[in-house]
Amino acid sequence: MVHGEPLLGVIRICYNIALHSKSPVNQATSKAMLTQMINIIFRRMETDSQAQVSTSTGSTENEEAASAEKSDLSTEETPNADQNEEEMTLGDALNQIKETSLASVEELHNLAGGADIKGLEAVLDKAVHTEDGKKITRGIDLESMDIGQRDALLVFRTLCKMGMKEDNDEVTTKTRILSLELLQGLLEGVSHSFTKNFHFIDSVKAYLSYALLRASVSQSSIIFQYATGIFFVLLSRFRESLKGEVGVFFPLIVLRSLDGAECPANQKMSVLRMLEKVCKDPQMLVDVYVNYDCDLEAPNLFERMVTTLSKISQGTQIADPNSAAVSQTNSIKGSSLQCLVNVLKSLVDWERSCRELEKKSKSTQSLQEEVSAGESAEVKGREDVPNNFEKAKAHKSTMEAAISEFNRHPVKGLEYMISNKLVEHNPASVAQFLRSTPSLNKVEYLFPIIFYIVLGPYNHS
Repeated sequence: MVHGEPLLGVIRICYNIALHSKSPVNQATSKAMLTQMINIIFRRMETDSQAQVSTSTGSTENEEAASAEKSDLSTEETPNADQNEEEMTLGDALNQIKETSLASVEELHNLAGGADIKGLEAVLDKAVHTEDGKKITRGIDLESMDIGQRDALLVFRTLCKMGMKEDNDEVTTKTRILSLELLQGLLEGVSHSFTKNFHFIDSVKAYLSYALLRASVSQSSIIFQYATGIFFVLLSRFRESLKGEVGVFFPLIVLRSLDGAECPANQKMSVLRMLEKVCKDPQMLVDVYVNYDCDLEAPNLFERMVTTLSKISQGTQIADPNSAAVSQTNSIKGSSLQCLVNVLKSLVDWERSCRELEKKSKSTQSLQEEVSAGESAEVKGREDVPNNFEKAKAHKSTMEAAISEFNRHPVKGLEYMISNKLVEHNPASVAQFLRSTPSLNKVEYLFPIIFYIVLGPYNHS
């Protein structure tokens, strides 16, 4: 088998044939070969990873069986330790990413929300070059990978690099289009287990984000269409492992395109067609709402999406009714309205599925009276799911209102926080809140009354 640099050399040859051959047959054949090679590389990586897991599981079971002969206690503790390690690896992965990222999640959200493309490029460029220099500790180091993982990582990074080229000449544009097409097909075709491979994804996400950023601001309608396609795949399949990245690119690709008056109509339609599919998926919509609109550190993506779609669907047309622009505007308004209809249908379906699940749980409970206590706790937890969402969103809305009031009138904002029990009525609690809340206007801390209330007791200590 071919691995490493020779493998990349074969891929480059197929690239050159697909881009420069004058024969359509040769172009189609080389593109098919590229697709097949990439699929085989990633399938081989997934197979090797599963084999490693099976081997390690078998070794662990043998070790546990041997240790069981010596001590029953060690037999009981070993699985728990493995379980805790797995839970930390998967459940805390995003938190670990936040702690080791070169730029904070809040900084990226601010850059995306303000459409600061240059700022995002600078951050991602630094991340990519740092990973190339092997100065970063997160993700997987090339030297620690097996051959299959190393090949997959090299191919993935190569596709992203070729998709982020800047020149606007014909050859570069064709290269970017082919790379983005292969990248989208790869992300669509990988297995479900790959979407949860946090360590591998963490090693390539800077490259993927950079390529997606360049594609999302491209003037080429084809490249932008691939940007929306890749983003849809990330949202539908990778939203758990790439939560932060989805939060950055949603306003950049979706909201920026729909809100921008100068955005071409074909780009808006590309985004709306993608949103129609998103809005048809009840679980995807609920995940967006819970992971962002109910998260204190995340932007309100669901709310902003619905508000923007509503604004577009109710917009008035000022242009000449006989012009071609009217037809495009009507199509955009119709698609926006369809998205809103899909949202309502999806939420109704999700609520209905929750009720059906609740009924099944209650019927199971009635048939198993001996475990009624445990079942009732489970049913109660399911019943409380919508209420928990509502409470989380209400808390976030209260917090946002408090921050907005504080940034306008610090004293009134502080009183609002205390009255809504966001902070306790004591200097230490207020000081901690002001110190740990990044959205507050730091300049206003010099306000005399705030200075007196918060820092006064510490001046004499």
